Amino acid sequence: MSPEWINDTVRGFGRQLGLETLALNDRGAAGINFENGLSLRFEHVAGAMMVIVKLGVNSGEAVRRALAEAHPAASDGRGPEIRAACTPGTGEAFLAIRIAERELGVSALESAFRRLWDRAERLRRIAG
Repeated sequence: MSPEWINDTVRGFGRQLGLETLALNDRGAAGINFENGLSLRFEHVAGAMMVIVKLGVNSGEAVRRALAEAHPAASDGRGPEIRAACTPGTGEAFLAIRIAERELGVSALESAFRRLWDRAERLRRIAG
């Protein structure tokens, strides 16, 4: 179970999106599915928050492009590195940013979400 201040941070982020009930579950995770096919997930693990945006497509091209987005040469220099992978079994590509607890706040979640959303939306349009 995540500390209450971390859940309060996720709730604060949710309120910015107009979501009054966004909160971590007992396993330290929360998620939102968007109409455009993207989904957002928060996972509190090992002293950090993972901010994950799934692309909503599972083609080899989507995975290849997601991995290219996570390459150090593609860094936008605006914060923690973006990581990419695919979900075992489904092959669905996703992008993620790890935020250490000491850096966690609503603004850090917002920044990570925007960075991931911009890249994921572009990739989804290209590879979808």
